[in-house]
Amino acid sequence: MRRNPRNRSRNKNKKKSQDIDHKKVTKTLSITVAILLIILIIVAIFYALQNISQYNKLISSFNQEAEESAKSEEENQKQSEEDNKIEATDVTFTMAAIGDIMCHN
Repeated sequence: MRRNPRNRSRNKNKKKSQDIDHKKVTKTLSITVAILLIILIIVAIFYALQNISQYNKLISSFNQEAEESAKSEEENQKQSEEDNKIEATDVTFTMAAIGDIMCHN
């Protein structure tokens, strides 16, 4: 039995119309991936710059608080030294310690 040659030609034409141009697809896909990578890099850079600026603001506020607390501690220390000069008295106390077996005064 012979097959109809017209069917074969129709199948070949269908396959040709459905063929994918792999070079075009590869080029389009590579361009899309490159664009997405560029966008990702730009977003990462802006995020890093924003974090650096927030970090610098935080450090500067900590430095200001540290300076203010140091000034207030110096003022408190000077005031306590003046108070201690006025009320300087000797203090005596008795300490009891317990060793292994014996008690001492």
